[in-house]
Order: sequence, then structure tokens, then C-alpha cells
Amino acid sequence: MPVSPGGTMTPMNDSPTTSQSDGGSPQPLPPWSECDYFCIHDYAVTNAKPCGWRGRIPETRSEASGLQRLCPNCGQASLLRIPPRE
Repeated sequence: MPVSPGGTMTPMNDSPTTSQSDGGSPQPLPPWSECDYFCIHDYAVTNAKPCGWRGRIPETRSEASGLQRLCPNCGQASLLRIPPRE
């Protein structure tokens, strides 16, 4: 969970949003509570727009070796597993 400026934990916004990294039309994203992975591609201080895709395992694809899951939106191996809610 994100930490607010006061130091308290706040839950992620669970409303559907969109993701767009390839210049195409925005794609609707499921609520955070329905996601297994989140793409962090270009989230680290770069000039590119971050990917921000989130979704389920079946929507991801595997690289040739099968060791890493690739983001279906940007094609990078930059997916973080979202822990299940308790």
C-alpha cells in the first residue's frame, strides 16, 4: 500500500482506469483487487511515459526461455507481482 505524507498506509484506488504506452487508444484496466501483476516499465525517473498496465496472469506472455513474464502492453519484462488481498 502507498504511504501518505503523514506516514499512514492508504489503499490503492480500486476504480478502473486506462493504460496507454504505444500511442494507440487507451485500454481499460481492471480494478487493483482483480490484478496479479503491475508493469513498472519506465516508472524510474525517465523521460518516457510509464506503462502502468495491470492485469491477470493469463493476459501476460512468456519470453522465449519461459523464465520471465512479459507485459502485454509494452512487451518488457518489468512486471511486479501484486500480493493477494487478505
